[in-house]
Amino acid sequence: MPIVVNVSGNEQVAFPPTDGNPTDTVPDTVTFNNVVRTPGTTSDTPVALFPVDPQGNPVGTPTGNPGEYTLPNGTTVQLLDNNGNPFTNFDGNGNPVVTVPANSEYNYKVKVSYPDPSDTDTPPSYTTIIGADLDPAPQGTPTTPQAESNTTNVIVPAGMQFGDATGPQGADPQLVNVNTPKDGQKGTDITFPMDISNTSSTYVDDLGNQYNDTYDVSGYVVIQTETGSRAVPVVYEGDGVQNSGRTRQVPVDINNDGVVDANDVVPIYITRVVAPGTETKITARVTIPDNALPTVDANGNPINGGNPCCSSKPSRTTAISP
Repeated sequence: MPIVVNVSGNEQVAFPPTDGNPTDTVPDTVTFNNVVRTPGTTSDTPVALFPVDPQGNPVGTPTGNPGEYTLPNGTTVQLLDNNGNPFTNFDGNGNPVVTVPANSEYNYKVKVSYPDPSDTDTPPSYTTIIGADLDPAPQGTPTTPQAESNTTNVIVPAGMQFGDATGPQGADPQLVNVNTPKDGQKGTDITFPMDISNTSSTYVDDLGNQYNDTYDVSGYVVIQTETGSRAVPVVYEGDGVQNSGRTRQVPVDINNDGVVDANDVVPIYITRVVAPGTETKITARVTIPDNALPTVDANGNPINGGNPCCSSKPSRTTAISP
């Protein structure tokens, strides 16, 4: 999924998607394309670039890598040339210096790495301001730079919850709950109410955009049958859910041809647009095969090892009666 960037005046706002891993602690990264212009000049102009606060004062601590700084908001910012490579020319303060042709512009990149908290939380937005100093400090003569102009880059990370339906806003994130099976009969459908909650920031940019979002959902369950285990795709329905026409390859023999290969795919469904701070309620439907092994007897006692039908989403397991 591409990163959506809205540009308004001297501000860019990026809306990156979630990485789908709620326990991942590796920082996520967004790279902005910025430009510095020197209109009206008659000669090439050296310009120093560095992160600043809203008043144009320098902020951040150099990491030791060329043009890279750690900022007070927990991000790491690296300034790169127009080809995405580290700068090789610096002023007396160690800040990258670009030479802008007369009455022209220079494109450069701002790579921002930001913390990756749990995708189920409401993440903060991250603002990075890059200043431009038209009087770079000479080599060997550090000074306190002052930005004559600046540009702002904002990252608004996504957040979401997906799980069992709940009464209040949000979803139960428990993906496998063997203590609350749902009864089903062979050859019939069983359904699981699910919630998808948009926990993204309610940040609104200058264009009035906020993190409205849609979500792809797909899945399968593994059911024990008289001839062995069988994977069954999950059908998602309700509240504007549509089949996207796209598929996702899965590591099981979902088409029951005896081999696991590129032909084993499940459909991808897409939800309606969900506004920040709201949720959409959908249903996951699973068809139990006619030859499924019962997991409980007529009295509800576990049999055949009590194997549940569902080892993947939807979240609850299923007790199959004889």
